[in-house]
Amino acid sequence: MPDEVRASDVLLDGTVYYIAGNYGLEADALYGHKTVGIANATHGGNLHSPPVLAQAGGQQVVLTAVRMVIQGQGTSVDRTAVELVALSTSKGSDSWTIPIDLPQDYTGIRSLTVLGVRGTTAVIAGADADHGLVWAVDLATKKVLWTQKNFTGAQLTDDQVVGLVSPEYTKHQVSALKIADGSAAWTTEQTYDLLDTTLTPAGPNRVAIQGRSFVGFKSSAWILDSTTGKQIFEFSGGSTPFGCAYDERSVTVCADKDIAFAFDTASGKTLWRLPDDAKTRIAPRVTTAWHGVVYGTTPRGPVALNAVTGQDLPSPPTLAPLIVNTYMGIGSPDADGTALSVYPAIGF
Repeated sequence: MPDEVRASDVLLDGTVYYIAGNYGLEADALYGHKTVGIANATHGGNLHSPPVLAQAGGQQVVLTAVRMVIQGQGTSVDRTAVELVALSTSKGSDSWTIPIDLPQDYTGIRSLTVLGVRGTTAVIAGADADHGLVWAVDLATKKVLWTQKNFTGAQLTDDQVVGLVSPEYTKHQVSALKIADGSAAWTTEQTYDLLDTTLTPAGPNRVAIQGRSFVGFKSSAWILDSTTGKQIFEFSGGSTPFGCAYDERSVTVCADKDIAFAFDTASGKTLWRLPDDAKTRIAPRVTTAWHGVVYGTTPRGPVALNAVTGQDLPSPPTLAPLIVNTYMGIGSPDADGTALSVYPAIGF
């Protein structure tokens, strides 16, 4: 794959992989290695979101958001904007874009995420160094329905967007907005007093809020039910932020450079944790999880674990994929995740 592509830029759908970039979207076929679709942003961008799969207007599409600078004309100044770019998965030439204006105080936006689509409404989250921002966009009319400042969006539930609000610099609460109109649905009573706080998805209807406390700078995390804000369990140890991967069956595995643990997504029950209490096993560097298997690496090479039990599978893969589905995996032999290559699934 091109040198500049990272795993977060790629989405797998059957035998086609989609690559998001500052230009928009490109669809390539696993078999034949040819481009089967392109959706270009109207202006060259300088930041983009990971691609996501969604249902929109009765068809399946891949979406990305691109931040761009639109040059002024005459006496008008340049302005920063965001554009939503869509590419149909059934018709590679069927694509469209929606321009989104940025508030003047958010022109330094540093991150973009398309959280998903509910009905005909797409929800996009962005953040600058200090504040979050969420837009709801009607895909039918191609209009922005509402914008919420000071809200860091993380995940969609059935009819809500769940995110982080920070009334003070180190005071954080998890909150939810109604997708229909942006009004408040609920806010957790608990306030998390943390440094370097993040809120990230942790499986279906689960989010992880994590950060460092002021006392000893201890790292802690809480898994919450993102439909209600109810706390499922608390976790401490290791270093944050850790990342979580859902295996698309029943297990979410979370890991950082020191630890790895898995929990049943429905019940919140912890299934296993590494290193184990007896210190007989180490934690792998988890790369992804899919359909009952956790992939990762150790100093001795790639490993595959049973997602439910945490036990090593008898036949380790030759490569730990960063993304995988039934047909293909994308991975890299390099520790930093560069030089990505596409492999048939049997080739691991």
